[in-house]
Amino acid sequence: MLKNKDGTPYKLSGPNPMMKNQEMWGNFIVHNMEWDEEKSKDNQKLVPVQTDFNIRESFISSLDEAKEELKAKEQELKSKEEPPMNSSVVDKKEVPERKKIVIPEPIEDDVDIEKVFIHCLPAFTRKKKDELYGDEINMIKYGDPVSFEGVMLQQEDFFIKVWTDVENINIGSILYPKTNFKRWWRVQEKIIKGTGWILIAMPSDYQPSFKL
Repeated sequence: MLKNKDGTPYKLSGPNPMMKNQEMWGNFIVHNMEWDEEKSKDNQKLVPVQTDFNIRESFISSLDEAKEELKAKEQELKSKEEPPMNSSVVDKKEVPERKKIVIPEPIEDDVDIEKVFIHCLPAFTRKKKDELYGDEINMIKYGDPVSFEGVMLQQEDFFIKVWTDVENINIGSILYPKTNFKRWWRVQEKIIKGTGWILIAMPSDYQPSFKL
């Protein structure tokens, strides 16, 4: 006989009272227990999405005509510049040499020139090789802070355009123009314009101290 620790007889737990009213299944039918293959056909019709975006054939034809006209003008100008193959040889002394005149390209048309003093933390990109995978990673290093005077071409909430003739302001450099915005900007693009460059910058997450 099984006994508890105190010596009393150990009683097995009886059946669950909730199972007293259990109904036993008698006759039943099993359906598709052999997993027969079933196929169903989708008769739904596909309706295309209605859209008003159409390419106008007239626009395409006019664009092609404009391209052909431009190509014809380029060939005409090229034929005027180059002498014909059957022309007689002309003495070089009779034809004066043409001196190439370099005209500086204007910064912008119809733009108010607004000079601004700018603090800058110049950035330099250095390539570092991953020792594990051998990939090259571009890392940004900063030089000593500098200041220069530029021209504010455009100033919005999320980007600015500044023209400067300072050469070593690379992409990734931090700019702090002394304007009412009082905001740090990171150079995202550098475009040659005239005798200098246009710097396009967006708000910077890095805000160095320029000891203002």
